[in-house]
Formats: sequence, structure tokens, C-alpha cells
Amino acid sequence: MSSAVYTVRVLISMLLMLAVMTYNAWIFLSVVLGSAVGYFLSPLARRAFRPCIAATFSTAAADDAAVDVFTTSASSAHELND
Repeated sequence: MSSAVYTVRVLISMLLMLAVMTYNAWIFLSVVLGSAVGYFLSPLARRAFRPCIAATFSTAAADDAAVDVFTTSASSAHELND
């Protein structure tokens, strides 16, 4: 499943690159605006679909564990400095 998602992402990226290479300013601005909106909305979508993502991709749980370890160690270090 993750290979299929990766393939689709690469395909979309290549198509967007070819669209930008037409040197049409409106297409370029559309790609930039779409990228900015997608970047803004991706954390919201991750939060909304977290149970689905965690069930589908086993690495999502590992990433969350790594983030939890990092934040825990960072907060512990901050407490030691106080």
C-alpha cells in the first residue's frame, strides 16, 4: 500500500513539474498556491485521519513514538535547567 501511495505522489510531482516548465505564470502560481494550501491543511488532515493512517501504515506509530520520546526528553532537560 505504501508503495502505491509513493508512486502516486511521485507521478503527481512529475506532472506538476512538467506543468511548471511550460513557463505559464498562471500555472506556476496555481502550483505554488496549491502547495501552500496543501502544506497548511496537511496537519489538520493528519489529526482528523490519525486512526486510519496509524492502522494503514505501521511507520506512523513508530514516528509518533519517536516524537513522544523527543518531546519527553526535551521537557526533562528543560526541567533540569530550571
